[in-house]
Amino acid sequence: MIYWGDKMNNINRSEPATKGDLTDGLTGLNKKIDSVKTSLNKKIDSVETSLNKKIDSVKTELKTDIGKVWMEMGAMRMKIDRMEEKMSTKDDTSRIMNHIDKFAAEALSYRNHDILRGRAIMDHDDKFKDHESRITALETK
Repeated sequence: MIYWGDKMNNINRSEPATKGDLTDGLTGLNKKIDSVKTSLNKKIDSVETSLNKKIDSVKTELKTDIGKVWMEMGAMRMKIDRMEEKMSTKDDTSRIMNHIDKFAAEALSYRNHDILRGRAIMDHDDKFKDHESRITALETK
């Protein structure tokens, strides 16, 4: 048997809970649950907005970085073409190939950074998509 006092926090073990007491308790609990849902939805919206801003910022940064790499590649290609026209010894070839190797390493480094940033965006997106299912799981408990 459930005992209920005149207030939820004030338990009186001599009086059993009435249907009205239980209904009032459930109504109060439902209001609290609705309040928590509203608060969580606001927080989710805030996180989503913040995440979208960060993703847009990263996209802009990536576009800028890629543009710079392409411009550097074009400039290097022009330099290489000019060097090829003037090249006549093995020392020149070796020096040019060393510069090409350094540039290729930098390009690879840029690509690796872009891959890591893209993966970070995908991880954030996966966490965001999974957030709704986690909230649903919490609400069913």
